[in-house]
Amino acid sequence: MRRFCYKCGSTESEENPLIGGLCRSCLSAQPSLRLPKLELVECPRCGAVKVGGHWLEFQEGVRQIVFSHLEVASFESGAMEFVKAGEIGAQVKVEAEKRRGEVRIQVRSLQPEVGFLQTSLPIKKETCRICRLKSGGYYEAILQVRGKNLENVRKLLEEEVSKTSKEDGRLFITRVEEVEGGLDYYLSSVELARRLGRLLRTKHGAQLSETAKLVGSRGGRRRYRVSVLARVNHHN
Repeated sequence: MRRFCYKCGSTESEENPLIGGLCRSCLSAQPSLRLPKLELVECPRCGAVKVGGHWLEFQEGVRQIVFSHLEVASFESGAMEFVKAGEIGAQVKVEAEKRRGEVRIQVRSLQPEVGFLQTSLPIKKETCRICRLKSGGYYEAILQVRGKNLENVRKLLEEEVSKTSKEDGRLFITRVEEVEGGLDYYLSSVELARRLGRLLRTKHGAQLSETAKLVGSRGGRRRYRVSVLARVNHHN
């Protein structure tokens, strides 16, 4: 029994097979990738993108959001239907470019027969938790660096925090104050203050001491603000 393309009416043959009821010509004209209407939420300060309850670097965040919603044409049932890309293990490359008030998205399938999608998604601005903490002056610990000729020490500490912050955005310097005898670093984490203190001990022979001050309670647990004192041997 002859079959016909339901779109153009052409007859099925060896040279013109039907896939999902469509001839090759009509099939190639059909969109094979699609996205529902989406809105990206971006932090205006750091550019991170909200994915569920988390914030990710812009490109990775966009990639995860697009892939989780992307639908790919499937012909498993004999007719064309769209299924989630993740459900069938589709391999795609997502590229994102920021424009005014929107993100331009290009999705390319690594399977040539699947195709290409280009669209734009609107951007909503929302400050992420880390940037809210930074702008609010939040800190849990103070690293008190004491010594002379601290230029190299300051460079070492700020390079270390820059590297650490890329691995974990919760670790950051809120502010640095020049005080008599040295520098005070207001830090987001007690562990960060201790880590930097150990770094100064290793690199500059610093002598370390630590004190804690009760500043309140949360959920029935006492909260302390820790100060780590690092006396630097400037001859190292």
